[in-house]
Amino acid sequence: MKRLTLELVRELEEGYGQYWWPEEIYPEDLDRDPFKNIVVTILSQNTTEANCIRAYRGLASKFEVTPQSLAAADEAELRDAIRSGGL
Repeated sequence: MKRLTLELVRELEEGYGQYWWPEEIYPEDLDRDPFKNIVVTILSQNTTEANCIRAYRGLASKFEVTPQSLAAADEAELRDAIRSGGL
């Protein structure tokens, strides 16, 4: 299994571009925080892009989007936070 090294990431960015999301609609800090990027990716799996962004913004308005904060959050509150995205 190949590891995702910094060198490999650079090669992928050279071939495909650095950002895959339209920067004007996605939250600014996604390019600086890999965890937030992963959260958006997971939210995007079963909904449209617009609903994904709506769900992420709902989540970010109620919680700090960090592994520690989300792990400690009540599951029902998490569900309510992303419900606006149809999730």
